[in-house]
Amino acid sequence: MGGRRRGRGAGAHPGDDQCDGRLAGRPRSRRQAAGVRTRPPEERLGLMLVVLHDRMAELCDRHGLTLEDLNLDLGPLGPLLPPP
Repeated sequence: MGGRRRGRGAGAHPGDDQCDGRLAGRPRSRRQAAGVRTRPPEERLGLMLVVLHDRMAELCDRHGLTLEDLNLDLGPLGPLLPPP
């Protein structure tokens, strides 16, 4: 029985050992083809921190606290939150 060998190992196609990269690339290609733009991780993190700060300020207002009331002294590391 001659023919192509399937699967990984001797005779496998070059680059088959990099299937993780190919699989990870497929969803991105579909999103790009659909015109969906995803934000870089740094930008998403920054936006989440802004939303977190705004939400914490809302909760402080609702419960009669200030952000300084929530600040913890971390000893040699300094305060948890930066000064307002």
